[in-house]
Amino acid sequence: MLSDDIVSSARAVARDTGIDEAGFLAVVEIESGGKPFESDGRTPCLLFERHVFHRELKARVPGKLAAAVKAGLALPKWSPKTQYKDQGKSADRLALLGQARAIDADCANRSCSWGLGQTMGFLAEELGYASATQMLEQMTAGGVLAQLRMMAAEITRKKLDAKLKARDWAGFARGYNGAGYGANAYDTKLAAACRRWERTLAAPPAPQKHYRALAEFEVRAIQQRLVDLGYPEVGNVDGSFGTKTIGAISAFQAHEGLPVTGDYDDATRDAL
Repeated sequence: MLSDDIVSSARAVARDTGIDEAGFLAVVEIESGGKPFESDGRTPCLLFERHVFHRELKARVPGKLAAAVKAGLALPKWSPKTQYKDQGKSADRLALLGQARAIDADCANRSCSWGLGQTMGFLAEELGYASATQMLEQMTAGGVLAQLRMMAAEITRKKLDAKLKARDWAGFARGYNGAGYGANAYDTKLAAACRRWERTLAAPPAPQKHYRALAEFEVRAIQQRLVDLGYPEVGNVDGSFGTKTIGAISAFQAHEGLPVTGDYDDATRDAL
């Protein structure tokens, strides 16, 4: 889930730019999981794209392309099986970026997706910046709010705000994530996240709890359903409504955008 700071900032940016709030939050969640920075606490979260580095070097400084290819930093085509294998950890991503920058700093910056919205560096000029390096400098200096504003600028300039409002997930995914969005079920993930955020934003600020006595067989059914949905923290399916079951219900409520009470209320029952 997203931190309270990111949620409040995202809602403010969405309101300022006329973008649907639940849809905007869904994009943040799916694009970056709400992680704004790399492990150094300063660099916006990133993903280096080797095929983009190849394209940018070839177009801008072709004399440097051979060195990048030899170093394994540039690929002529997108290769998901190989180009992300060394980017699982933040330290690895930062090291990879450093290697690419040693060949050409601006092309390296153009070849990453950045921040909460994973805005591509090569969009810098389209978004009104002189270079990807300048765009990144402002994103770094401005923190979370600058990242969100950058994301909003991309959405509005591409006229994708209407797609969000209409819940046209395939149309939004194609425009924001590219033609290959279906490979990772990007559109269906966005749709599910948006439904959760709609429930979260519609929830009253101080919901009442609805405790009720449950028979042992009812608790067993709840526990088994949680296990089936991937909440092993529920522990043993023993019919006892203890702390582990309360914790698992709380995790489920958080994931589904429901008020986190740990209680088996009507809304939680319906969602399960």
